[in-house]
Amino acid sequence: MIANLKYLAFCAYALVPLMISCSSEDFEPQCAGADELVFVTAEHSRAVESTTGNLIQKPFALYGDVCLATGDGELTELMNGRQATYSSNKWNYGTALYWFPNHIHSFVALHPIEAVNNIRSVTDVKYSEGLLTFNYTHPQNYRNASDLLVATHRRQYNQEMGKSEAPVSFTFEHILSVLDIRIMYYEELAYTNQNNRIEITEIALDGVNVSGSYNVRPDDLTSSNARSGTDAHKVSGWSKLTSGSISFKGVATGHNNQYGKSPTFNRVFQNNDALIVLPKDEGDVNLTMTFRLFVNGTYAADHTLSTTLENAKWEAGQKIIYDLQVSVGEILQGGCTFENWNLIDELTETITDSSSDHDAGKGDLNDNGWSNIEHGWQ
Repeated sequence: MIANLKYLAFCAYALVPLMISCSSEDFEPQCAGADELVFVTAEHSRAVESTTGNLIQKPFALYGDVCLATGDGELTELMNGRQATYSSNKWNYGTALYWFPNHIHSFVALHPIEAVNNIRSVTDVKYSEGLLTFNYTHPQNYRNASDLLVATHRRQYNQEMGKSEAPVSFTFEHILSVLDIRIMYYEELAYTNQNNRIEITEIALDGVNVSGSYNVRPDDLTSSNARSGTDAHKVSGWSKLTSGSISFKGVATGHNNQYGKSPTFNRVFQNNDALIVLPKDEGDVNLTMTFRLFVNGTYAADHTLSTTLENAKWEAGQKIIYDLQVSVGEILQGGCTFENWNLIDELTETITDSSSDHDAGKGDLNDNGWSNIEHGWQ
């Protein structure tokens, strides 16, 4: 979701003529010495969860506006989907922007930007009046799903001579859910050989959400937080959710027979093959599993089994763990547990008004001091 971003500093001598109004349509303030930055974008073809350890591998999209703190005039758009990319030990987002005295600045960030294009799942993106909206459709190939994260910030800037403005620290939050299905193959009757195994080839879910709309905006400022700003926003911004079926094919994860052992549940999906889904209100989900049976190392047959995940309720920012005991004849549910993985460590950037240098803030990124989310996907 998440941890991040940017900071704008004020260049007073370049901004004096811009303080009169905040209603121009093309708003690209520049300051002498500000360098225009270059970006690179990588495409990822698998559903990979975002953690503080890999967040910088993907660029994200920036949206923002500014207006007079008095409320007079119109909002002026600063950024509308601008790409922020981490390279050369710094976050780059193009032409440097600066704080405007006696103005309220609002920002929304969407990670990763790769999800916002014709071959990904985020469409109809619109940023207006501080509100970011978009539609999401679960891709046919689940490996093309993106772990979407959002972050916001709103702040009133009043210049204080000799004092630098604090960076904007985006804390990203996951807005989708992830299913962690764990399997134990336990066959005590016909196939007692512990070398026998099953290989999961498909998991189909019916009764899940396959599309929806999302909106997010920073909370309004109060008298107590106007200067420090707020990162708060409505996280559960999903609406118009449509139910349907999704299939996860080609997993081919092997599970040896646990009969006669101390049984353990083993994961079907790994971090680089995450099963990312839309949140859903409480309701039943039908699960159908297809697997290949191997006896003494030799392929024997395909089997298809079904079960119902009753009263399933998946919230944004949740990891839902299902333990399933599988035999050739049935699936037994061993339990369902939930973990929260909302927060990612803060990731900041500061642009100084003297040289427009960029740094990663606090040195955490540069000294490899970051760690994975405490309750993240292990």
